[in-house]
Amino acid sequence: DTPEKRTHYIKTIYSTAEDMDKLVGELSLSAKLDVEELPFSLEPLNVTEFFTQVCDEMEPTFTQNNMVIKLINQCTSDCGILADRVHFRRAVHNITENCIK
Repeated sequence: DTPEKRTHYIKTIYSTAEDMDKLVGELSLSAKLDVEELPFSLEPLNVTEFFTQVCDEMEPTFTQNNMVIKLINQCTSDCGILADRVHFRRAVHNITENCIK
């Protein structure tokens, strides 16, 4: 009936469509993992540098939700792992986004 209601409904529809698109992408990725179609490119990663970068990337999302993300590094020296940077980053982002929700 009113422009405010229309705007509200349009924003709701858009947000829901974005969520659905993300879910479809995750389902597609999951299916590829199940049939081993998704190649992994393992490389050495410095854990501290990796998580510092992820925290920096996620900080605006936490701020928008009135939350704080903080990295507490308890590594006494350089700590490294062998992982696929892209897939590991996606997994960590998914976990932190679920924490926000």
